[in-house]
Amino acid sequence: MALAAYKSDIPKIQAEYADIVSRIPLVKTGDFNPTKITSRLSPYFESMVLETLLSGMGDNAMVWFYGMTTLFIVLFMSLPAINLININISRILERASEIGIRKAFGASSQTLVAQFVIENVIITLLGGLLAILLSGLFLFWFNRSGLIVYSDLSINWKVVMMALLLSIAFGLMSGVYPAWRMSKLPIVDALKA
Repeated sequence: MALAAYKSDIPKIQAEYADIVSRIPLVKTGDFNPTKITSRLSPYFESMVLETLLSGMGDNAMVWFYGMTTLFIVLFMSLPAINLININISRILERASEIGIRKAFGASSQTLVAQFVIENVIITLLGGLLAILLSGLFLFWFNRSGLIVYSDLSINWKVVMMALLLSIAFGLMSGVYPAWRMSKLPIVDALKA
């Protein structure tokens, strides 16, 4: 295991390791072929993935792994986004008469879209904040529970910021289409609802 003082030192350490390995004298004897031996210094996660999941896939293994993981995440996260869109459409349909009245008094489509998108972003952001708060409480409980001796799990603030950004993104994505659709509803149809 090699430890680096700074993340920027990792490429230098890897280069030094590759240089040292290239100077090791290997002799071809019997079935042993030293040209087929490869050794490189990889980060822990990458080495575990390469050794357990993707052994024998070559140099493109991590690119393939990250690509498949990204595809899985996008497909997995599209389900709640579609669900949010359906919930927003039904929520906005319940407020069709409000939309009709506001349009009758001169509210523009852009104003209505902005209102519903902002409402939706606030709701999803509150959901994200609640999830982060519950995660923190769970980690506090888990650390004190003794289920894993000497465990000291903590919140990763980069992940928290990414979660908040994703909450805002999902709020925007799931709110724009329903709001735009309802803002185009004719006043007469909106007032009949």
